[in-house]
Order: sequence, then structure tokens, then C-alpha cells
Amino acid sequence: MQTQKHSFKTIRLFMGMSLLALCFSVKAQQKVNAEKKIILNKQATVRLVSKAGINATRIDKSVAFMAQPSIGFLFNEKFFAGLSTGLCLNERFLKDASYKPIKDETSHWEFNNTGLSLEYMFSPVKAISPGIGLFTGWGKAERNFTWNSLTKQSPEWTLVDKNLCRKGYFFFTEPSAFLNFNLSQTVSLKANVGYRFVNFDNTTTAMQMPNKKFNGLSGGMTVMFSNIFKTVN
Repeated sequence: MQTQKHSFKTIRLFMGMSLLALCFSVKAQQKVNAEKKIILNKQATVRLVSKAGINATRIDKSVAFMAQPSIGFLFNEKFFAGLSTGLCLNERFLKDASYKPIKDETSHWEFNNTGLSLEYMFSPVKAISPGIGLFTGWGKAERNFTWNSLTKQSPEWTLVDKNLCRKGYFFFTEPSAFLNFNLSQTVSLKANVGYRFVNFDNTTTAMQMPNKKFNGLSGGMTVMFSNIFKTVN
């Protein structure tokens, strides 16, 4: 009789321990299978996109046409962050309006900039949607001379201010607004207008590169290709 009671206690203890182990196992399994908390929603997309743009902008009293390639990431079809560069296509026509030539030599501006491009589109699923952008970074401007009849042997050569030939570096910020046209699922066209503010590091005053020569309106068109790479969370 005592042996049966001992066996019954042993069985009850075994069952209790088994039940306890099962509870711990289920609890641990729930933690393993718990849904991961994420910042983006389940339908969020991240695309690697490229852009090719052409902009017209004011430089001094001339109009510069800038090629503007970009590459970056498009988040959730709304927010773009990437790198962009502006390359002037018609530098020979960017005349320095305040420069007084000696003899018949000519001068023009060389201008380019590179920086971070940020854009946000409202209602990107619509065929046409508005948006805002910001292009900011660093740039370089340089006064370039074309010598026609004036040479180093000319008496007038001593009158040339050699400081005018130096490069000038500036920080710029260019806010903009745009309309985005979805041409297809992977190609869109953007028409933008903005205004550029520059701040030169004018440590040499004789360089005569006031900011107002390079502040100005800008506007253009950009094509975006978004079928390079896509991940879905």
C-alpha cells in the first residue's frame, strides 16, 4: 500500500514537472515567433533610383544650363535622399558683367556644385503630384580668361589683377517646389522651380566674388528611373 502511494506521488510529480516544462516551452516559442517591430509598415518599399536632369539658372547676369545627374534611395515612393551634382554646359557664355577688359581679352565664369538632394512627394500614387525639395552642398566658381591680343609681353599685362584668376569656393542651399508626372511604373518626369543662396569663403577680398552674382532662380526638368533595385519589407 505504501509502495502504491509512493508510486502515485512520483507520477504526480513527474506530470507536474512535465506540465511546467511545457508551459516554459510554449512561452519561449511565443517569444521566438513574436512579430518583429519595424519602423516602416509592411508595404514599405526602398528603391535605388537614378535621375538625369537639365536646369537653367542665373549666374551673374547670364543664364547657365546645368546637367544634373543624381543617384539615391526612394523610400515608400515619397521621400528621396541622394547625391547630386551640377555641371555647367555653357560656361563660355557666362560673362562677368562687372569685369572691365584690358584690350580685347574676354572673361567668363566656370561654375559647378555637388551636394545632398532631398525631396518629398505628396500623394505619389496619383498621376500628377506636387512636392518640395532641397539641394545643398559645396560648389566652385572661377573667373576664366581668354587672351586674344594681350600677352605677358604686352605693356598692359602689368595692369591685370592676378587675384582675379583664383578659384572661389562656396556653400549653397537651394529649396525648390516641383510637380511629379508618373509616366509609367518605373519612369517619372519632374518639373521644378527653386532659388539658390550661396555663401562664398571670401578670405581674399580682391577675388571680387560677391554672393549676389551667384544667387538666383533655377528651374528645369528631371527624369527619374526607379527600376534599378527594389526591396519589400
